[in-house]
Amino acid sequence: MTEPEIPIKTVGLSAGYKGNPVISNVDLKVERNDFVGIIGPNGGGKTTLLKAILGFIQPMEGKVKVFGRSPEKTRSRIGYVPQYATFDEDYPITVKEVVQMGRRKEKKFFERYSRQDLKKTKEVLADVEMNDYKDEPISELSGGQKQRIFIARALVSSPELLLLDEPTASVDRRMEKGIYSLLKELNEDMAIVVVTHDIGVLSSYITKVACLSGELYSSDEPCLEKDMLEDAYQCPVELITHAGEEIPHRVLGEHPEGGSDK
Repeated sequence: MTEPEIPIKTVGLSAGYKGNPVISNVDLKVERNDFVGIIGPNGGGKTTLLKAILGFIQPMEGKVKVFGRSPEKTRSRIGYVPQYATFDEDYPITVKEVVQMGRRKEKKFFERYSRQDLKKTKEVLADVEMNDYKDEPISELSGGQKQRIFIARALVSSPELLLLDEPTASVDRRMEKGIYSLLKELNEDMAIVVVTHDIGVLSSYITKVACLSGELYSSDEPCLEKDMLEDAYQCPVELITHAGEEIPHRVLGEHPEGGSDK
């Protein structure tokens, strides 16, 4: 694989806000068809890392490359599902219209949607099994259904890299597994990075795992190591395996409380 084809590569990356670093010396490499799970304590910098990859914030030190270029130049190749996708519940917007918004970055403000735009919208709604709801007001959907729509909005621009920040935070366990199964299918065509607190469910789907708590502790395998978790969480860890789960996943002990999950 040539260097420009690598979806994400950070070297010695430090980033934060108002001169204060939240993450430091982060080395991360995500290759095509990787499905990377990033876990860590609140305030550990998981969202900050995604913002740096998207080019929303600039590195304080080090570098970040997306497909071998600066993130600002390759943002059109990235699909992004933020942690909290908000909208006015009283605004009369349908499922189809929300998904179509993902095509806006390729258009001028008043430019109308093309036949290709409409075709792609229909395709991604089918991919997330929500085509039957295309004309429904999005405000009437359940939390899990809305999350599928936000994923569809990220997919409608045909990204080569998909970033998701806590994509299952507002859904029940059954819907959570459905979303991760969908992401696993999408992983056949694109690299995926997902930030999550749920270690147990994620373990069945990812190819690599990393813990982020200011610094990055990573593994090239879809497994968690006790030492890696203790370094990241700065507390004693007990690993417990439940029936049907591939890895143990309980973090115990006192650890520093963070603020918002920057």
